[in-house]
Amino acid sequence: SAARAASLLASAAYKQCQERAPPTRMWSLLDKTDSNGVEHVVLRSNNETKPKLQYIAVQHEQVIVADPPVACLMQQDPDLHADESDGGGQNLDLSDQLVKDCKKLFERTAMDLCKKELKLNILSATLQVIDGFEVNTEAEVEGQGGKKRHSPICLFEASGDHRDASLLQKSADPAETDPTEAEKSGLVATLTMQTDLCKADEQEGPGASLEQNFAFGELSRYKGYEHVNDELPRIHVQLDANA
Repeated sequence: SAARAASLLASAAYKQCQERAPPTRMWSLLDKTDSNGVEHVVLRSNNETKPKLQYIAVQHEQVIVADPPVACLMQQDPDLHADESDGGGQNLDLSDQLVKDCKKLFERTAMDLCKKELKLNILSATLQVIDGFEVNTEAEVEGQGGKKRHSPICLFEASGDHRDASLLQKSADPAETDPTEAEKSGLVATLTMQTDLCKADEQEGPGASLEQNFAFGELSRYKGYEHVNDELPRIHVQLDANA
């Protein structure tokens, strides 16, 4: 499937590039053939003005050939871009499609399971590549009970039956009637909370950060924007010998 191929490609990119991995994309499957134990897959990117084509050859669940090849983002000044507190995750800009999908998944799930409207205001987000994508967020949940801080996690995983059997008996599955962009590409979405989702506007989440998070427009530490400041001129300051 497109989701499986995209997950394998993202894993290969992260394995090769680590924090310099290229931005994640949503893909649709154009063609797939098998030959002597090797899968030949052609993907086309979704939600882009100029869609891109990607060929990969897969053997034993590993990408052995990619055309165009995986291109790591340019090496950055470690003093400017190192972030030892991110646990290996990549910062996500709040306009990233996966962040939008996580917000939609939260609000959709709250309406489906709790029958109440909860608004999720994501303050910061990081990405980890799993069997798909894991989006870890710091966010504020707003509802009739008030505003509370939480750390929801959204999993967008390769195809597999991750749903509870009781949910399969429901007449309408929100993943089918109102899917996220990730679900449209074949991934399975799961929301993880450390507190009761239905009381998220009444109780603070135990994993939520106590400090406020604000975006000031500095993007150079975010996935996909690592090279944005490369062309900025260096400032040389003359030090006073008597200082």
